[in-house]
Amino acid sequence: MISVAYPLLVSAPMIGLAAFCLAHIACSRLMGSRRPYSPVVAGCCTGLIILTAMSVWLLHRLGVDQGDALALLTLNVLTYMGLAYGYFAFVNLNLTSLRIRMLSELLDHGGELATAVLLNGYSADHVAQIRLERLVAGGHFMCRHDRFKRGPKSGFFVLARIIARLRAFIIGADRQTRPPQPNLVTPARRPD
Repeated sequence: MISVAYPLLVSAPMIGLAAFCLAHIACSRLMGSRRPYSPVVAGCCTGLIILTAMSVWLLHRLGVDQGDALALLTLNVLTYMGLAYGYFAFVNLNLTSLRIRMLSELLDHGGELATAVLLNGYSADHVAQIRLERLVAGGHFMCRHDRFKRGPKSGFFVLARIIARLRAFIIGADRQTRPPQPNLVTPARRPD
C-alpha cells in the first residue's frame, strides 16, 4: 500500500504555488499597489520555503536515501520555480507586453529611435486611441455621435468584469485605481 506521503511529495510544487498565490494576495493587500514587485517576491519566497520544508519532511518520512532525496528535492524545487515563473509572467503580463512592443518598435527602426517619437507613440492618449480603435474594429464597442457604447460582441465585457473582480480581490477594492471621471453635473454657485 502506498503511503500518503508520496502523493503529497509529488504535489508539493503545486502546494508551494498555492502558498505563493495566497502570500502574494496577502502581501499585495498589506503593502498596497505602490510596489508591485515586493509582494510577488515575498509570495515566491513563502512558496519556496513551504515547498522545501514540506519536501524535506516528506522525504524523511518516506525514508529515502540521501542521493535520491537530493534528486527529488531538486526536482520539486525546479518544478516549483517553473510554476512560479509562469505565475509571475501572468501577473506581470501588462508591463511585459508594453516593454516588448517598445523594444520591437525600436528594432523595426534599425535599433535607434528619437525619444520624442517613442514617447509620442506610447503616450496615454495614443495608447487609449489605439485600444478604442481595436475595440470598435472587433465589434466590442460602437461609436455614434462621438459617444461609445456596447457593440454586438459583448463577451469581452464579461471577461473585463472577471478581471476587474480578480484585481479587486488581489489588491483590495479600496486600492483600485480608476481614471478620473468627468464631472457631468456642475454644482450651482451661491451668490456671495
